[in-house]
Amino acid sequence: MSDRLPNDLRPAVEVFEKFNDFDLGDIREFSASLKIPKTVEVVGKATEVFYRSKKWNDGSHGYYHKIESYPRVRIGVTQRGTGRVTNLPQRILKTETLTQIGERSLGYAYEDVDGEEYVVNPPRSAWYWSVRGKALLLIQDKRKLLAVVWGGDLDVRPEGIIG
Repeated sequence: MSDRLPNDLRPAVEVFEKFNDFDLGDIREFSASLKIPKTVEVVGKATEVFYRSKKWNDGSHGYYHKIESYPRVRIGVTQRGTGRVTNLPQRILKTETLTQIGERSLGYAYEDVDGEEYVVNPPRSAWYWSVRGKALLLIQDKRKLLAVVWGGDLDVRPEGIIG
């Protein structure tokens, strides 16, 4: 990690390098159109997140992380529909830096309030970790927030997603 990084970026770079097992090439800004809304539609309890990664430098692999602190981990989406609209915690709203987890998203799974299970795989998206917000954010084309996963013991460590 470069000693020339601003202090507020250090935690995000550290998570990236430890999680992905290679040095960060560069730091990029998201599109100005990317916004974290004050509210999301909670569609249910997050059960799994899926992503592709080159972790451990032996090629690209799909990872399927089963949420261990289910059912306390919620998933909220930005499209309005039939879910319950919920305010996002301030720690997520105040997110200024995000760390990409893996190469790209392979989607997520959740259980709705009726116990129905769903799998969603949006194209051109990636998972990002909000270090201070303790949340996973699914962002499409670095322009649009699609979903937020938070709650329980959700965390990211060098060995992967925890909680």
